[in-house]
Amino acid sequence: TLPLDQTVARRDKIAYVMARHETAIPHIAWGYYEASGDVAATVTVPGPGDTNAAHGLKNAYDDNVPIIHISADASPEEFGKHPIHEIDPETFDNVVKANINIERPSQFRAEINRGIEIALTPPFGPVRLGIPSEFLASEVVSSDASVSPERIEYETETARSAAVELLAESRRPDSPVAVSVKGKGVFPEDDSRYLGSTGGDFPAGARGVLEAADVVLAIGCDFDGPNTANWSLPMGDKLIHINLDPAEIDVSYDTDIGIVGDGKGLFGYRRES
Repeated sequence: TLPLDQTVARRDKIAYVMARHETAIPHIAWGYYEASGDVAATVTVPGPGDTNAAHGLKNAYDDNVPIIHISADASPEEFGKHPIHEIDPETFDNVVKANINIERPSQFRAEINRGIEIALTPPFGPVRLGIPSEFLASEVVSSDASVSPERIEYETETARSAAVELLAESRRPDSPVAVSVKGKGVFPEDDSRYLGSTGGDFPAGARGVLEAADVVLAIGCDFDGPNTANWSLPMGDKLIHINLDPAEIDVSYDTDIGIVGDGKGLFGYRRES
């Protein structure tokens, strides 16, 4: 990665952060995004550098954190010949949102732009760009390109209307609020309606509130084991689940109304109603 490192070091508008180990690199980028809302790019050598970074990249993938991860890969002509640090590129297919391997210089701009667009298209996630070191060390000819990543739009009007009706009929429209550990900070903790964050330290009284609820509205939750006490956390009589990823709905809990989309859309719909 030395040619890329030298280029970054020469540019005043790019801040370069050196980590002690590749394992820390994606966690630094993850924290930077959580604190600032801006996206960071990470760089490692291929092989062990990639595998050391894989833990943080998978966490970022699970938490929908956009990261552009650049791996200075082996030459395409040497794949299969066991060059130093060679690893099967498909190793990372389930670690990141997209695993893009650039094999020709002409692909350079189009694939980099595609990677950035994929990372920043909801639901966000890390993208790995495998770029051969020889491309980084030489001038390449690559045409500029604009990319529109594929995105599936789901019809939500029927489910949204049903959710609005169910919420309007609930016993307490001005409801208490619980957050997951990952969602801490989205609701003020000094608000009288705040129940706490779910997980091992979730108060027994707050758990009783969820158990007695006629309707629970879950926004962006993936209902993982640690946040639900291994799926023992009650979810009331009726559950409305909103998530950008359809694969998260009706998995850990049976959902009465599932909406694939952004929670902000439902809130705007309620205000208009």
